[in-house]
Amino acid sequence: MQQIPEDVVKKLFDFDQALTSFEDSLDDHFNLQQNEKICNLDKAKSELATLFAVNSLYWAYLHCKGKDPSQDAELAVELVFLN
Repeated sequence: MQQIPEDVVKKLFDFDQALTSFEDSLDDHFNLQQNEKICNLDKAKSELATLFAVNSLYWAYLHCKGKDPSQDAELAVELVFLN
């Protein structure tokens, strides 16, 4: 079995750290007490940004699986809300 190249290991490590940071940000985002303190317009902006971020991650996931994201029905429905 071949070893994974050192540069790939570093990129995977960096990606793991970025995902951990993203998860920590989501924990803060979904904290109900913090969410109650902001006005409705800011809540809507925040929810839209969250939808965009999750859509982007799903788009990348589909690409990694070799699928065409532009043909995905779930993304098409959500893109209606982004426009």
